[in-house]
Amino acid sequence: QILRDQNHDLKQRLLELVDVARDNDRLNERLHHLTLELVRAGSLTELIDNLEHQLRNEFMADAIILHLPGLDGSRQRETGAQPLVIDDHLRELLPTPLTENKPQCGRLKEAQAEFLFGEQAAAIESSAVVPLGENASCGLLTIGSREVNRFNPCMGTVFLMHLGELLVRLVESKSTP
Repeated sequence: QILRDQNHDLKQRLLELVDVARDNDRLNERLHHLTLELVRAGSLTELIDNLEHQLRNEFMADAIILHLPGLDGSRQRETGAQPLVIDDHLRELLPTPLTENKPQCGRLKEAQAEFLFGEQAAAIESSAVVPLGENASCGLLTIGSREVNRFNPCMGTVFLMHLGELLVRLVESKSTP
């Protein structure tokens, strides 16, 4: 009986691993499609539009905001990106992406949500904040969801880190007017 129980437990674990592998395969396919769409962009505006479209439609994001340093008013209006000035206050507000240099996932504090999502903050229940470049020197990508558990602190962030690295290269190549 003990061996049967152990066998049953091992089968269950194997099935769980197969499910995780299938989920990762689907995620990899969606990431590949996202990458192709982002690379096709001819301008920063088109890059941001493609990013928003793909994250909303392929990854079911409810809010996507790109915060970029050095944006003047016309580039901000043209691209829809938000300006980003990193100072001590912002480092205190967002220590994980700005000083630990890694994505932050989960529920945000009210002040964090208001800074990152502005008018949409009240509707955002969970989010992913992705630094672009070392200590967000090239910006922040914020992805929000109305679902409380969509993004959580225990989730893996490899996909988000890869997306951040890709966006750094693409934003840099498209930033010259």
